[in-house]
Amino acid sequence: MAVLPPRWQGHIIPKKVTPSLFENRITRDLWITGFFNIISGKEIPAPMAAAFKFHNHIDLKKYKTLGAEFVLATTVGINQGALSIEYHLYDVALSKEIAGARLKGPSQAIDKVFHAFENKIIYYITGSEGLFDTKIAFVSTKTGNKEVYTIDFDGRNLKRITRNGSINLSPRWSPDGTRIAFTSYIRRNPDLYIIDFKLGKIFLFSHRTGLNTAPAWSPDGRYLAVTMRTSSGSEIFLLDRRGKKVKQLTKGWGDNLSASWSPDGKKIAFVSNRTGRPQIYTMNVDGTNVKRLTFRGTYNVSPVWSPRGDRIAYSGIIDGKFQICTITLDGSTIHVLTSIGNNQSPSWSPDGRYIAYSQATRRGVDIYIMNFDGNFKRRLTRGGGKNTMPSWSPHLEKP
Repeated sequence: MAVLPPRWQGHIIPKKVTPSLFENRITRDLWITGFFNIISGKEIPAPMAAAFKFHNHIDLKKYKTLGAEFVLATTVGINQGALSIEYHLYDVALSKEIAGARLKGPSQAIDKVFHAFENKIIYYITGSEGLFDTKIAFVSTKTGNKEVYTIDFDGRNLKRITRNGSINLSPRWSPDGTRIAFTSYIRRNPDLYIIDFKLGKIFLFSHRTGLNTAPAWSPDGRYLAVTMRTSSGSEIFLLDRRGKKVKQLTKGWGDNLSASWSPDGKKIAFVSNRTGRPQIYTMNVDGTNVKRLTFRGTYNVSPVWSPRGDRIAYSGIIDGKFQICTITLDGSTIHVLTSIGNNQSPSWSPDGRYIAYSQATRRGVDIYIMNFDGNFKRRLTRGGGKNTMPSWSPHLEKP
């Protein structure tokens, strides 16, 4: 994709919205999706760029000689406190414009305008919405304590969510993106809390003695599968919206934990050491029809069901280190997606195209993103403590 330097109309906001900052952001953001090789403004001959900038003319035949399949032209400016982005997307092979529109929004919320614009470009190329309106929640020790943070898909807008100075673990987004469930030791017991972003409050949800951890929302948001302690070990329970126990799903010898719902809400994947070492199992949502899924490897944990429903990602020990893997639902095909460092806690993007995970190497522990097949790995967080336990949100903004 050739991304032309923007044609500018109106004001600029130093350090936020200028022609160079706009161009750099768009080229970088489109690149990190993994869909495009970008031909930037610096690589486009000056007369070709000037033809659009000054005369509103684009000769698509010339862009074909650059190897471009698509050309993106924009007119940008800030007027009366509003950011406006007018875009035109051209298909070089078809030799015509395939999309064009103007988006506007208050300059105080420029990220939302950028997100809507970038998501539209992804949609017109791929047929699916982009992910620039999603966030990833994770745990970081930046302050010396384990607190919950969120960060945008593009690595911007890092925000600290909890400020209790305690140990906070396992953040999990609700299906509608309005809440995050997490475990905290605020009361010196691993209790379950819920952050409600609409109300701007944090609620104590489950505080039974012992474990209240590893929350997993049902696809309809009506239930949470939670790991709790019993006399026989750790078991998975179903809780309703009020935190009331609905049903104990696992029973028997050993520990059962780390529930993950199938996208249709009919099954749950989980971890159990009932055969001696942790392995991945599946069961019906009522606890029946338990089946062992993983037989390769002696230590497999953290299952997460793909939004497309066709496979489960997990973390397993291979040659002494944790690696992210995916497995088909019949257990016949396993793909090992990572190879460097210790890689744990996979979390799928809402469209199933990407996986977020934590990677620990000598230079630190950070959140990474990769394509679902293990290609195009990129680092999301950069230092400032150990960053672990990512959880990818659903779409959060209206276009």
